[in-house]
Amino acid sequence: MHSIVGVRCSADDDRPILTYQGQGTKKVVSPGKHAIAYSHGYDPRLLPDERPLAKHAICIVMNNGENPLVAASRIYFGIHHPVQYNVKVKDLGVVHQDWLPTFIGYWHMETLSDTQKSDDSTEKAA
Repeated sequence: MHSIVGVRCSADDDRPILTYQGQGTKKVVSPGKHAIAYSHGYDPRLLPDERPLAKHAICIVMNNGENPLVAASRIYFGIHHPVQYNVKVKDLGVVHQDWLPTFIGYWHMETLSDTQKSDDSTEKAA
């Protein structure tokens, strides 16, 4: 059985929270599609030598008993994980209500961008 840690966007769509082996977005191809994910009560921060990200950091209110997110935690808006019946999703908490509009805006922006690219590819193939 597979498992992912992510932020639920809809009933069957999650955006993953990744650490990239503790490196944050230092060696990531698309750092512009990421936002820092940080736990409520902590400050968001870039790692040493990590470039600033275009997207604002997103605060996560952790469930009781969950450890805070590590400093390298990043939400990757450029990919979605359709949640299948055989995939476990770790429920860490929820996006803080003050950051929910920002989170949803980034989700829509990347989802629409992916849809537009798919439509463009289909038109070129026709």
